[in-house]
Amino acid sequence: MSQRMVELACTLNGNKLTVTGPKTSGIFQPGPAWIHILADGVPSKSTKLMVGSGNSPPVSQSAIANMLKHTKGSN
Repeated sequence: MSQRMVELACTLNGNKLTVTGPKTSGIFQPGPAWIHILADGVPSKSTKLMVGSGNSPPVSQSAIANMLKHTKGSN
């Protein structure tokens, strides 16, 4: 299912809710996500959102080449 729950920091100022995401992509990677707000333990209707730009993180082509070089059957 590849699902995970991440509790986010939030502040309520009047009727404005500000939600702060994790500081690192190791906790929740950029891309599509669903957010649920709980009020007294009752969940809201979920809303789909995009974390970050939605682009994949940078890829090191030299790291891929090195891994393939040391993988059996890649010769």
